[in-house]
Amino acid sequence: MNKPAWFFAATTALFALSTLYFARQITERDPTAQRAHESITARIAAAQSATPSASPAVSTPAPATPRRADAPSDAAPTGTHGATPRGGAPDRRRETLAPFARDYLRQYDDLAQRDLLLATARKGLEAQYAGLRERLKLDQSTFGQLVSLLAEESIEQQASYFRCLVDAGCNLASPPMPRERSDEYLALLGADRIAEFNGYREAMPEWQSVVQLRGRLSEAQSLRDGDAERLRVALIDARKRYGAEVQQQGDKLEAWGMGSGMLWYSGEGSADQKLASATQYSQRLRQQAAAILSADQLRQFALLQDELLASFAAYLLQSQANP
Repeated sequence: MNKPAWFFAATTALFALSTLYFARQITERDPTAQRAHESITARIAAAQSATPSASPAVSTPAPATPRRADAPSDAAPTGTHGATPRGGAPDRRRETLAPFARDYLRQYDDLAQRDLLLATARKGLEAQYAGLRERLKLDQSTFGQLVSLLAEESIEQQASYFRCLVDAGCNLASPPMPRERSDEYLALLGADRIAEFNGYREAMPEWQSVVQLRGRLSEAQSLRDGDAERLRVALIDARKRYGAEVQQQGDKLEAWGMGSGMLWYSGEGSADQKLASATQYSQRLRQQAAAILSADQLRQFALLQDELLASFAAYLLQSQANP
């Protein structure tokens, strides 16, 4: 199984809801949350000022509240008590997200409701993998089996992550990996198709970034199919180049993702250094996008990147508060 692809899928809802927690507390004028938000924006501003950019200057907004396409609009949990780590201080991530996680696990553990989760997952995956079906020329039966396998893996990944979240003794930074399914994909697609499948999956964060951008654009700003594909390929190239550079430096390459995309960064150093590395990666994406997008399109792309960085900074801040 491709670990970055799994990480991206498994944490989309988790970090979206984590960001919502910050946004809500800021809106309610909670002094602690307000100071946290000021710290986040200051860190991003410092990281961006230290990193050259070819894109127009865009102010960093408050953390956004993205949501999975298959999540209900009222999926955000209300306040309740969560797990408390060994130090005795409450872990706000677990505390805030535990109700949503428990509700998801309740549905997952009920076989009848699990079928509903699978059906919801299938709808999104059919759209995501329609391009792969065309490339591999899969018949309806094979494509249906592939989507079913992907859906089963997807909800299992989410359940695995949420079981870790509700377990105070489980490390969220290194949750248990779900069972390996590579052999099942190989048996279904065959040796001649598996490489194309793996490459398509690996590029899913870039695909999602393009989808999110197109969703932000007005009809007058719409992104043509050809330019969308060029952007996707350019983002993949930027990710591969940046990853190779980080690894050549002897650093550990890590990833953090949400429904709007994924950030790659050097896992070495302090939280500020990780944020600076992720910001540098984001600037690479903006530079690639600047060669393809119009000014209005690029502005929306930059906003998406700023929101992603703000959410990552919030995550780092939470991680420092709850090591």
